[in-house]
Amino acid sequence: MTIYSQHPSRGKIQVLATFHGPDGVASETVTSVDSRELAGPLVEALNRVSAAATIPVCLHDQRGDKLDRYPHSHLAALIDQGAREDLLEGTHSLWYVVATWSLHQALTELDDALKQVPAPVRTSVLTELAVEARSLRVKVAEERGEEVDEAEGRDKDALGGKIRRVWDSTSFMLDDQLRVLEVPQPFVFDEDLLGSHLDRTLEKLETACADGEVERAADDLRLLLDVWVRSTEAQLELRMEGLEVTFDPSYDSDLPDGKSEQFFVNLHAPQPGGKWGRDEWGISLDRWVTDAFDEDGYPSETHSEEVLHCALATRPALSDLLVMFDQASDNLEDWANTPVGRQVKGTGFVVTRRTRS
Repeated sequence: MTIYSQHPSRGKIQVLATFHGPDGVASETVTSVDSRELAGPLVEALNRVSAAATIPVCLHDQRGDKLDRYPHSHLAALIDQGAREDLLEGTHSLWYVVATWSLHQALTELDDALKQVPAPVRTSVLTELAVEARSLRVKVAEERGEEVDEAEGRDKDALGGKIRRVWDSTSFMLDDQLRVLEVPQPFVFDEDLLGSHLDRTLEKLETACADGEVERAADDLRLLLDVWVRSTEAQLELRMEGLEVTFDPSYDSDLPDGKSEQFFVNLHAPQPGGKWGRDEWGISLDRWVTDAFDEDGYPSETHSEEVLHCALATRPALSDLLVMFDQASDNLEDWANTPVGRQVKGTGFVVTRRTRS
C-alpha cells in the first residue's frame, strides 16, 4: 500500500506518498499545506483509505475449499462520490463487509480533513485517490487475466500515464519509479482491523449461518461497527467473533474488590445458528464476581454473572444505543437496580429479565 506522511519544507508541510519499489522505498509529493494541524488529519485519513482500499485486493478469499479473490468493486468509491453508499451494502462475506465499512469511514474522515484546506489542495488529494484507484483496478484485472476496460485507458491518459500499483511479476513506470504491490500482504497493515485472522474468525460465523442469516449478520455487524466508532465512550470494545460491543470500566479500575461492585454492559446481536442461546438482539448488565484475591486484596480470579437483561425484538436504532453507551459510565450502579418491566434510566430499553436481586 501507499504510505502517507508529512515533512516540513520551505515553510510548508508536504504530504508525501511513500511506496515500496524493486529498488527500495521511494516518495513523491502529493500536496503541501500551511501547518501540521492541517497536514495531520489529511495524512491519517489517507493512510486509512489506502489500507482499506488495498488490503481486500491483497488477501485471498479462502472460505470453504476455494481460493479466490475478494471483490474490488469498492475501488469505485475512491473516485465516485455516488458509489460510497454502495460500501454500506452487499453481503459477499462478513469480512468484506468490515473492509467496505472501513473504507467508507476513512473516506468520511478524509472529507472532514479536506474541508479545512484550500481548493488546490483538495484537487491534488482527489487526483491522488484517482491514481490509486485506477492503478489498483488495472493491476487486479491483469492479475486475474481480465481485459482492462477502455475507460481505464482514458483514465491513464488523463492522469499523465501514472500507474502506481503492480504485482511482483510485472512492472510499470511512474516518473522513473516503480511501485510493486506485494502479494499476499500489503506494504503495511492497518490497525489490525482487517488482518487475515479476522477473515478466519468471521468465516466461522458464516459457516454457522442458515439461509438468509448472512444478510442479517452483515447488517448487524455494520450497526455494531457504527456504535463502536461513533460513541463518545472511549472504553467500548468491539468483539466481532461474538457480534457484540462491551463497555467494561473495570479494565481501568484501581480499587481492590469490595470497594464497589464492578458492572459492565454488553450489547449483542443474534448469533448465526442461535449459538449461546442468542437468537435476538439483547443488552445485558453483568457484574464481576471475585473467586480469589492476591496478597494486596486485588482480584486474581473472577467470573461474570448476569444482573439483568433487555431482550430486543428488533434491531435497535443507532441513536438509542449511542445514548445508552455515552452515559453508561455514570449510571451502571443505578441501572443494576432496575426492576423487570421498567425502562433502564435514561434509555428506552426495558428490563425483561433479572437473574440477581
